[in-house]
Amino acid sequence: MYINGNLKGKTPLTITLSYGDYEIEIKKENYEVEKRELTVNRKTKDINIALSEKKRCDVVLNIQESPLLESPYTVYLDGHFTVEVTECTLKNIPKGTHTIRLVSLEDILEKTINLAGDITLSRQDFNRAISYSNYSWLSSLMDIEDYSEHYGKGMKLIVFNDDKPLVNVCCSAAATAYSNIFVNETVNVSGYIEKEAAINNFDIVFPSGKKVHFDTTEKNGYMVFSKKVTFDEVGKYTIGKGSPFEVLYKATPLSLTKTIYELFGEIYELSGKRGDTVAIPENTEETIKLFITDANGKPVINKSIGMYGAKTDSHGIVALKVKGKCGFYGITVNGENVGVRLYGGLIGCVYHTTTLNKKDVDIKYINGDVYIPKALVLEYFSNEFIKDTKIIDGKEYADLETLKGGGPIGGGSIESGPILACSVIITDDEIEFLKMCDMVP
Repeated sequence: MYINGNLKGKTPLTITLSYGDYEIEIKKENYEVEKRELTVNRKTKDINIALSEKKRCDVVLNIQESPLLESPYTVYLDGHFTVEVTECTLKNIPKGTHTIRLVSLEDILEKTINLAGDITLSRQDFNRAISYSNYSWLSSLMDIEDYSEHYGKGMKLIVFNDDKPLVNVCCSAAATAYSNIFVNETVNVSGYIEKEAAINNFDIVFPSGKKVHFDTTEKNGYMVFSKKVTFDEVGKYTIGKGSPFEVLYKATPLSLTKTIYELFGEIYELSGKRGDTVAIPENTEETIKLFITDANGKPVINKSIGMYGAKTDSHGIVALKVKGKCGFYGITVNGENVGVRLYGGLIGCVYHTTTLNKKDVDIKYINGDVYIPKALVLEYFSNEFIKDTKIIDGKEYADLETLKGGGPIGGGSIESGPILACSVIITDDEIEFLKMCDMVP
């Protein structure tokens, strides 16, 4: 308790006051500070002051620089940029569950907290989400051709965009890597280069030829760099004279465009796989419609999407003709072979369809379920997909309903390994078997 700004002690407390005017301030952990002005006179008997519990709290971060490069961490609260320094206090955060990420040139630290009151966090309280020293070779290496003649395999420029790689050349399905950056998105491009590469500066070159210049600074044996960049053009970018990468718009499939989730069920949601993957029937050309926006959700009206010579209409919708065949990377868009990537982060998967006439199939109906001979099912699906069977009149039958959703290739859990799904559609006259030709990454 404070009276006129002076600490008087902690309750329970007995204080003698003369007649006069006073300012009383009461503080209690995890409660709002309560201030009152009052007058004490002969009529004063009781003074009631109620404290209200805090609905918002403060998180004090006491984080030293990352140990290797001594680079400061950038703070993200629930995925949103907060501050660029970590000796700070995040104020007025609502109570509840929050995730704090610390991103540096060296690594990424993460902690999920259930905020019930003011807390202080140090570096030791965080878990390492990504260590670039181990992760970079799997993610974001890009050749700088200017220096390749001096080194047998070429020197590598390591580039990071906040908490994700800017480019992924090693595993891209297409010759041009996709960046996972959307048009009009501002990201922190930072990283480090081996000092031996002697790269003192470089440019990010936009599709129009515009350049953003980076100078590197020596630190602990590395050349480090960091700059915020707004990628406001659609198309191919380059770093120095290295391999190109693409920045595209956001694409959302509209309702008439079928997705893997719609056809093959929740196994994709459960496994963390790409349930929004566009489902493409084998050897059939279909038109898919996508709603195109920039990074901020603004519709892209009557503009090129940067691929296929395609353009949005007055509502921000683009129509693309897709065709697929079973086989690795067998998808074309507007006549161009694209591998599996339809547009930006949106990928496609081809599925094969076989239709049987019910009149030609030995069908058993049991308690509302549809059973057909297991031997017939095995012509389309492997045994691991068959989850329920019954012996009827000495013959084994499979429940068609339980085939929906599929499972992992080779068995195992849905969290491990690629998913290859199947499904069955039963109508009044037909039984339609659907089977994916390739797995979804």
